[in-house]
Amino acid sequence: MKKTILLYSLLCCIFFKVKAQTFNCATLKNGVYEIQDAKAGTYQLIRNGDSQIEKSKDGQYEATYAINWTNKCTYSLQLVEIVKNNKNIDIPQNVLLTIKILEVHKGFYTQSVQSSQGKQIKKQKVLIIKP
Repeated sequence: MKKTILLYSLLCCIFFKVKAQTFNCATLKNGVYEIQDAKAGTYQLIRNGDSQIEKSKDGQYEATYAINWTNKCTYSLQLVEIVKNNKNIDIPQNVLLTIKILEVHKGFYTQSVQSSQGKQIKKQKVLIIKP
């Protein structure tokens, strides 16, 4: 009887530990993330509710976007304001970005980004800094 209770307790602990470490798209709706881009350099995404702030690590670029989640793993970004653009990154005011989260892993996720201005789809690895 004691062995059965011990085994059951052990299995419960393993189940809850695995369950607690489950990462999915819902865990990415708020938090701090980081992307390394060949053109823009390294920048952080600070996502909170229905807004996202993008800041370059060198402090030369910052923009605010409105977020609209269209399903569990897809959302769109609409530019609200360019706060600082010392890098002269060309971002049209009416651009709409559609982001699809493809895979979520411990410490990072992959996404595809498509602009309303073109057909090209860009895949990116995004580091999870603070979920």
